[in-house]
Amino acid sequence: IRNAKETLKSYSSELQSNFNVMTTREDFTRKTINNLKKGADKLTLANQNKLGAELLATSTRQQLQTTALALSSQSNSAVLNIIG
Repeated sequence: IRNAKETLKSYSSELQSNFNVMTTREDFTRKTINNLKKGADKLTLANQNKLGAELLATSTRQQLQTTALALSSQSNSAVLNIIG
């Protein structure tokens, strides 16, 4: 009975040690997952910001082209009025 008791104490100690290791690994894994999720969210936001900036630049470019065409048309009309 004493040998069985000592064996059980030994196994119990070993199980407790293994449990502590597993708990530490679980905590590390959970923190790593959270960090990766936060990083992915930040990359998604950065990509959305980039796309928004590109859209604004395209819109501004189109507005400038429209204004340039209007000014060109007005200039042509003014020249025709002077000539005609």
